[in-house]
Amino acid sequence: GAAAPADGGGPRRAERLAVDWTLCEGHGLCAGLLPQLVRIGPDGYPSLADAGVPDHLRGRAQRAVRRCPALALRLDKEQLGRER
Repeated sequence: GAAAPADGGGPRRAERLAVDWTLCEGHGLCAGLLPQLVRIGPDGYPSLADAGVPDHLRGRAQRAVRRCPALALRLDKEQLGRER
């Protein structure tokens, strides 16, 4: 059978990178810190992977959010599964 979740059960949460386009100035630090999930597009602005942040990249994602000079990058929590 499947192993029980290590967090004691309940709905799991995933984090996804998001950009506030009203703030983003295209500095590109996010792509330098997290090339696995962020690429600089032809317009000079970041293009984000359409996927959640894997556990092994969470620290790098948090660092990219903290270092964004325009404060345009954030981690949004997404709930996986549904509560009833």
